[in-house]
This record gives sequence, structure tokens and C-alpha cells, in this order.
Amino acid sequence: MKTSVRVVSILSVALLLLSFVALPARADEAASTIAQIVAGMNHFPTDEQKAALNDIQQNEAVDQNLRTIAAAVANVQHQPTEADRAKLQAIVDDEAASEEAKTLATAVLRFNHKVAETDLAALESLESPEQ
Repeated sequence: MKTSVRVVSILSVALLLLSFVALPARADEAASTIAQIVAGMNHFPTDEQKAALNDIQQNEAVDQNLRTIAAAVANVQHQPTEADRAKLQAIVDDEAASEEAKTLATAVLRFNHKVAETDLAALESLESPEQ
């Protein structure tokens, strides 16, 4: 009986550790995923896109700015909400924010039924980041 408990405990710890190892890889993909969604979005995100955005929002390994942008994109109904606009503008104005976060925030701020043509090239560069 004690052996069974030890095996289950060891397996549980191993699975827990493996799940933390996998998080950073998904975190690295967050900006690319958001860029793909925004570039192809028409009026509002699909249920599938909302699920992907929710995964990003829930992933604590993802930068807070990217999580905020994912939430704003999930809330888009033809345009970002006023509350989300304020959060996105704060990211754009934040000197400490990454360039990818600023690029995404800017594209979402300008989103009006679809992505602005001026933002497409920048989003496409985020869709397939160099590794």
C-alpha cells in the first residue's frame, strides 16, 4: 500500500513539473496567436478564437500586457470596448512594454470591423517570429 502511494505521489509531482515546463513554449506563442487572430478577424472573434484567447489570458507564464491584449481582442464587437481602449492605450504609452505588445495593442486600437491595412504587415511579422 505504501508503495502505491509513493508511486502515485511521484507520478503526480512529475506531471506537475512537466506542465510547468510546457508553459513557456505556449507563452512564446501568445503574440503570434493574437496576431493571427487579429489579422484574420472579421467584426468579432469566433468561438474558437475566443477559446484560444482565453487560454492566453489564463496562462500566467504569458506577459501581463499580452494577457490584457488577449482579453481586449476577445471582447471586440466590431471595435474594442471603451474600457479596453484605455488599457490598450496604456500599453502603447508604457516605455517598458515590449515592441510586440505595442504593435498588437496599436492594431487592436485601430480595429474597426477588420484590421487596418496599415497594421497588416506588422501583424504578419509577429505571426511567424524568427526563431
